[in-house]
Amino acid sequence: MIARGRKAQLEDADAVSDPIDTLQVCIQVCDSLSDLREWAKASQKNVQSAPVLGADNLMDAKKANRTEWRDFPDAVIVHSTGTIAEHIDYQAAKSGDVEAALRLVDDFLTREALLSIKALIDKGKGEMIVAVHAEELSGRNQIPIVFATLLESYLGVAVDEDIVQAERAYRTGADGFGRLVKKVLFEGTVIADARYLIVDDAVTQGGTIADLKGYIEENGGVVIGVVALMGKPHSAKLAITKATLGQLRKAAGQSLEVWWYEQFGYDFSRLTESEARYIAKQIHRSGIDAARDRLFAARQTEYNR
Repeated sequence: MIARGRKAQLEDADAVSDPIDTLQVCIQVCDSLSDLREWAKASQKNVQSAPVLGADNLMDAKKANRTEWRDFPDAVIVHSTGTIAEHIDYQAAKSGDVEAALRLVDDFLTREALLSIKALIDKGKGEMIVAVHAEELSGRNQIPIVFATLLESYLGVAVDEDIVQAERAYRTGADGFGRLVKKVLFEGTVIADARYLIVDDAVTQGGTIADLKGYIEENGGVVIGVVALMGKPHSAKLAITKATLGQLRKAAGQSLEVWWYEQFGYDFSRLTESEARYIAKQIHRSGIDAARDRLFAARQTEYNR
């Protein structure tokens, strides 16, 4: 782990060296820490000013775009042996404190992680970093955007400031079924043929990331990978495997997949690996009828939100 307040710059593809002060990174990227705060505030304003979804467009909102996984790479997870939620600055960072987010990211980002992230980047081919902008119950989560800002300095890849969530998701703290049915919409300009690296503070089921990937690719961009500050090792596998897809379809039956398609606009093949495993596990544990009832109930709750 890189010591608090110290960072490393990537000089070439094989080495990370020359530690520099974290504050100096922010000054180099944003001119001053206050500019980073202004960026964070502007991002928050974009979400707060987004249109509220009413009954007329609620169905479309629940059909967030998903695209095929193909040979999508596993996510790079910086900290997979525990949780960053126990960090002293975690709650403040999740609630909008930029300085707290800087200290938190600084404490967990490692040179090994930087090299793994750099391996996803092919400079000169239009790469951009896009952070998952998340509005929590307690405020604007600053961890993803601060993480992205630091990576911008280390990797020399620009951060996209335009793509944001079009509504508040509030997935944090939701149970598995709640996460499954909560589809996240995004808005903002996608640059055609640009190659985007998605950055988030955590990956669990991976639904938000899959929704963002779909939005970018449906609008002409390409998603080259995902980086998360925290997540369990199994959460790194985002693309559903053939084995898991087969097991889920066998357990769920055709009728549940048809219902899923009608509700969300895509079939089981565009679920994440963790989403599919969760559904299959619940069917195995409680039976298809109970699992289906819980999905229906969670869906109805989302409609009524």
